[in-house]
Amino acid sequence: MDELRFSDLLGIFRRRADLSQTALANLIGVIPSYMSRLESGEREPDRDVVIMIGHVLGLHRLDRAALLLSAGYAPDDPAMRAVLRILIEAAVEREHVAA
Repeated sequence: MDELRFSDLLGIFRRRADLSQTALANLIGVIPSYMSRLESGEREPDRDVVIMIGHVLGLHRLDRAALLLSAGYAPDDPAMRAVLRILIEAAVEREHVAA
């Protein structure tokens, strides 16, 4: 199964919050065309924008972590970073065992 892209998750979370692209853009302080490009996958967000989106949408910490990861950023939640570090270490160890 393919992982969801940032643009996919953004659309899912925005619709779940019952917000238009324009309304979300206004809430996070960007122009609506930028929000449209983020959701269409034409633009990649910077980390601060992803964090602001998660905050404005009131996302649960797992959803915030998923949104950050889908955009290529480490989660901002210390517990999520710890879990990610454990998973990475386990993957590295499996790679060494397989070699």
